[in-house]
Amino acid sequence: MPNREMKTFTTKVIDSATGVITAETFDIVDDKARDDLSNKISEPSDEGTNGQVLTTDGNGGRTWTTISTDLDLDDLGDVAITTPTGGQALVYDDTAAEWKNVSADSAPTSGSSNFVTSGGVYTALDGKVDKITGKGLSENDYTNADKAIVDGVTTALASKVDTSSVGTASGIAELDANGKVPSSQLPSYVDDVKEGYLNSLDGRFYEESTYETEIIPEADKIYVDKATNITYRWSGSAFVAIGSDLALGETSTTAYRGDRGKAAYDHATDANKISTAIASGFYKVGATAEGHVSSLTAVVKADITALGIPDADNLGTAATKDVATSGDASASQVVMGNDSRLTDARNAADVSAWAKAATKPTYTASEVGLGNVGNFKAVSTEASQDLTDTEKANARTNIGAGTSTFSGAYDDLTGKPTLGTAAAKDFTTSVTSGSADVVTSGAVYTYVDTVITQALNGSY
Repeated sequence: MPNREMKTFTTKVIDSATGVITAETFDIVDDKARDDLSNKISEPSDEGTNGQVLTTDGNGGRTWTTISTDLDLDDLGDVAITTPTGGQALVYDDTAAEWKNVSADSAPTSGSSNFVTSGGVYTALDGKVDKITGKGLSENDYTNADKAIVDGVTTALASKVDTSSVGTASGIAELDANGKVPSSQLPSYVDDVKEGYLNSLDGRFYEESTYETEIIPEADKIYVDKATNITYRWSGSAFVAIGSDLALGETSTTAYRGDRGKAAYDHATDANKISTAIASGFYKVGATAEGHVSSLTAVVKADITALGIPDADNLGTAATKDVATSGDASASQVVMGNDSRLTDARNAADVSAWAKAATKPTYTASEVGLGNVGNFKAVSTEASQDLTDTEKANARTNIGAGTSTFSGAYDDLTGKPTLGTAAAKDFTTSVTSGSADVVTSGAVYTYVDTVITQALNGSY
């Protein structure tokens, strides 16, 4: 048989006896091949009617078959419908190998295999948000106020420095405990002066005077020797003194500070100071701001009395007396408190034996030098001595007193001396400026001596 074009078709055929739908496959060739198949397939002689389908008996015989028009889904062999209602759909059950009517869920349910109405799906999705790539969801509320805070933080962080860039190359310099940039992070020209100690033996600079930690030399830096104050630079092979090697100091090999030198010069050349010799004397001194003596005025008597010191013409006789420079005072000197004759110590050999008796002895009037004294009662301890008139007369005669009446008032006395104004003044042993008290001559002497001493040494 010549080659022919063949097409294969599959169709479903309903068995009128059982109502089972079956699938049949037909290989259809073009019209030219029909004659070749006519002896194998028995075709119906008529054209059939509308609605009929061509069926086969399995042996090559074909006939036209009319399909019933009042068939229900229940009539189908693999369909099991139970009380169908509106809105249901046929769903194939793999386990039962049949189609079943199933009602649609009104909302999605976890674990359910039922289909959901579009309205239920819409309602369920209406409360959700669209998924955006790169964004996630959270159970926490996130309001516009929260977003504003986050935006503010983001803006603030944009002006901050990443900590990873602190202290690194092309980054940000660190600060030390004093709020300053460490010298290790400064360019060489910023930290261009180093102090240390130059070891003359090896020509190296060290941090300590004991030459322990070497300072690595660098170009374009200045090195100061703290021991000599001489500055150096690194030539590449050795330290070279910069300019003169004369450093500041106060020794014969150093230069003196200019500000101090000027002060000394101004002090030495003060035009207001006294530049001529002055004879020795007692002077009132005037001084300049530089501390120089600018005027000397001889002290006169009025200057001393103006200080409250009594006039020398009115001093007592003690003021003209001297004190002993050592030892006991002579008859013409004033006795000091350290005079040995003022001590309480006495030589026991100078005391009579009767005076050293353990118990009080009984002495006669003659033994105590009272042999010629009558036995009178003590005047100071007896209120009334019971003297007779004769005894009283004898007593007055013995003391050279006559009979008199005395009131006890000074003004009632006869032959009394006239008192000066000093008699009404208080007595004092110290000199006080402005005081009206009477001062002892010894106090005046001591005060004058002190003033003169202070004036002579310039401390008054």
